[in-house]
Amino acid sequence: MPKVVDSAATASSFALDGAGNPVVAYSGPSGLSLAKWNGTSWDKSLISSGIASNFYGISIVLGSEGSPQVSYYDNRTKDLKFAAWVGTSWVIRSVDVV
Repeated sequence: MPKVVDSAATASSFALDGAGNPVVAYSGPSGLSLAKWNGTSWDKSLISSGIASNFYGISIVLGSEGSPQVSYYDNRTKDLKFAAWVGTSWVIRSVDVV
């Protein structure tokens, strides 16, 4: 069974992949991150760097091929943003600029 992703996480959202494994988007000490359970450990990637309090309203969905898509509010820029995993990297776009 999966263990704690990051004990310092302050906000999170999760989904289950096609195999039933959790995929978690969360804000932590390094910024906004994503963690996927591979059956024995967490595979992690950084979506956007910064302090945890920069990111609010985190929500995750998995696309038809299982690729993660994360929406969140970036308190630094006051923008609602959308991040999508595209092959080997994150593509981030502002959706609504306040």
